[in-house]
Amino acid sequence: TIQEPNQFIWNTMLRGHASSSNPVSALKLYVCMISTGLLPNSYTFPFLLKSCAKLKAFSEGQQIHGHILKLGCDLDLYVHTSLVSMYAHNGRLEDAHKVFDRSFHRDVVSYTALITGYASRGYIRSARKMFDEIPIKDVVSWNAMISGYAETGNYKEALELFKEMMKTNVRPDECTMVTVVSACAQSGSMELGRQVHSMIDHHGFGSNLNIANALIDLYSKCGEVETACGLFEGLSYKDVITWNTLIGGYTHMNLY
Repeated sequence: TIQEPNQFIWNTMLRGHASSSNPVSALKLYVCMISTGLLPNSYTFPFLLKSCAKLKAFSEGQQIHGHILKLGCDLDLYVHTSLVSMYAHNGRLEDAHKVFDRSFHRDVVSYTALITGYASRGYIRSARKMFDEIPIKDVVSWNAMISGYAETGNYKEALELFKEMMKTNVRPDECTMVTVVSACAQSGSMELGRQVHSMIDHHGFGSNLNIANALIDLYSKCGEVETACGLFEGLSYKDVITWNTLIGGYTHMNLY
């Protein structure tokens, strides 16, 4: 047992609890930490704010924000980004934007947190406005905006934005491909879906199960059940989603 843990040890423990399946334990541990008289630092707060975001613990997040201001840690880039994310995850978009506007540290992570927050509540124009303001966009910010369009039923816009992404030097990842293939399936865009399928093979994503499931869904929904079946048969591993997707395709085509 460590008799007198220092800040580094407390922060290490907080990080572990914040990343666990029970992030509320991180908040309890923080109470223990400050009860010893040891002051937290800028490394402490991102872990706590992550827990508040996961738990939708707005009241606790506000209290921690107060501690951050009192200790002058609000100027730290990672603390600022974590605050924006915490408020956005709690649906407090006005508060998230206030934190965002008050800081000179506006990195792609804080932009993306706001984009996700706006899009998840249907404020797709506000999300797009934030996206367009990002000076240098990474794959996560592109994914957030494409997913935002897709999740609000704006499939055409999602696919158009994906085409824009392909004109940049940003390489798509698994999340991009699943979202775009799903948007093709929902909008019936079989031609673009085939092009995306070729890109998937080109980028080496062909063995990814989540992407394979999305492709099976695409071909099934667009009436190409034989192609979907071929993809299904070519998989070395199939999960329950794979089976349900193919069965749904046969049902959709009245092939019982």
